[in-house]
Amino acid sequence: ILSQKSGETVGWTPDGKFVMQTPHAGDLSSLVFIAADGSGQERLVKTPGPSPRGGASLSPDGTKLVCTTHDPNGDIYRCYWQPVDDPAQAVLVFAGDPGGAHFPLNPCWSPNGKQILFNDTSDFDHAARIVSVDDTGRPLPDVTRLAESFGEHQCARWTQEPGRLVYGVTRPDGTH
Repeated sequence: ILSQKSGETVGWTPDGKFVMQTPHAGDLSSLVFIAADGSGQERLVKTPGPSPRGGASLSPDGTKLVCTTHDPNGDIYRCYWQPVDDPAQAVLVFAGDPGGAHFPLNPCWSPNGKQILFNDTSDFDHAARIVSVDDTGRPLPDVTRLAESFGEHQCARWTQEPGRLVYGVTRPDGTH
């Protein structure tokens, strides 16, 4: 499913009715929701940052968005949480460092909507991090770094079983 207004696909809505894509042109501070049924129906969802890149995910109830934005001026990636229909209420979850020393990628909601998982990628440390959310769905300030493995965590994701993750690991010798 592609649109002339869209770029990279970043995910599906929880109900499976829309594909979320980054804009290719025009308003670069939004995500394009494109109907999966091929009807051509589209919806723009504003995001807090200059360019949504590196992933986005809707909460299981479809009312909250977590996304990574990229500011090319400082080469800074940031992970934000927001109500879908109100980017003015956005909350910074995790900020990368200038020059890309740390950058959050591929944020995703836990199946129960109580936590947000994202990958923190850098030149020296690849780790998955988890942020818990309160009863209203807003992120809490503490970010938990998952335990070190024998290599780099890559593309961590929740499983349908509560509290379990799946991720790839690149070991120091280059094997997976």
